[in-house]
Amino acid sequence: MASALPFWKNEILPKDKNGNVIQWKKIFGGKQEYRMPQDSKIDRDSVIYKTICTLCSAKKDEKSDADLIRLFLKKYVRKLYVFLYVQDNLQEEKLKILLLQPISTIPELDCSADNLLVEEGTINKDECRKVLSFVFSYERLSSHRNLDRLIEHMGVDVCPCCNRLLIRPTRNQRTGQLDHFRDKVNYPQFAVSLRNLVPSCTVCNHKKSKQSKEIFYPYMEEILPEDQFRTEPIGGFRYLLGEAGSCGEFKLTLKQTEKSGMSQQERESYQEKIENTFGTVFDLEELYQQQKEYVLMMFRQNAIWGAPYLESLDEDVRTMFTEEELDGIRYLRSIAPENYIHTPLGRLTHDINEEIKLLKQDAKKKYE
Repeated sequence: MASALPFWKNEILPKDKNGNVIQWKKIFGGKQEYRMPQDSKIDRDSVIYKTICTLCSAKKDEKSDADLIRLFLKKYVRKLYVFLYVQDNLQEEKLKILLLQPISTIPELDCSADNLLVEEGTINKDECRKVLSFVFSYERLSSHRNLDRLIEHMGVDVCPCCNRLLIRPTRNQRTGQLDHFRDKVNYPQFAVSLRNLVPSCTVCNHKKSKQSKEIFYPYMEEILPEDQFRTEPIGGFRYLLGEAGSCGEFKLTLKQTEKSGMSQQERESYQEKIENTFGTVFDLEELYQQQKEYVLMMFRQNAIWGAPYLESLDEDVRTMFTEEELDGIRYLRSIAPENYIHTPLGRLTHDINEEIKLLKQDAKKKYE
């Protein structure tokens, strides 16, 4: 982030207990994985730089990048200035909050650029957005080789929006994209904030970019555990044994439970996000119907790995694994909730496995 922001690097980089900037090599060892940030990052021949100078009554090269930005924020974007500065001194901890903390926990800044202005008429709103986009420049960040390393260190292997596609970058290829949860046009103050950047697949990023509807904020929200994927019979029950050609006998649906612990407003907000996620924004309801062959495989595996098969195994082998580990072996993937961001279709696999367990319990009760 320090590589992308036009503040003094000494105001951004980590400091020791005496307030001295820690040398770059001490931060990363001898490798220096990341490019050293520079103090000057603004193109001083650009139109936007000249615009900022005009707005701040400053001549070209008269002020440093950091001082010019501070002057602009103080004069025109007071909310942001008050948040970041104390007596004209940039506060490192506040900048960290802006860059690293979930955006929903910064309510004073979680508003459009238009609403950050000092007052109506002091500056053209479109000009304000352009200047803030120039300060918090995603283009500067995305042009750095640092960005791929950043995505890699975030440790997200699977798109958190659809939980279907692998997105972790390789040495030579970026398979996913960074989606701006708050779009960088209307919320330029969050354009390089880590918790506003959501690693996602190309499909979900493209679909979301065309929408402005409310969806789950992946860093703090998700579909509730009690709302689970289920199969719904529509033409037969052979699929319960995983029989080939029985995909047309069922559909996949999200079965929801009562939300008695929520207020009316919370229920409505949650339901709206569910409908947008499975319908108008990501269209997961239709996309997940393409996974019916995979669900058939799950039923087939359970038919093969039934109680007779497990009982035929050596006792030492049976006691070697927990039930959860056996589930992972059965489907060749970990289905624990904490591993959803590493496992394609992890949530679907977990939920259908829970359905299979319930079906077995019901069958056992009827037999008894």
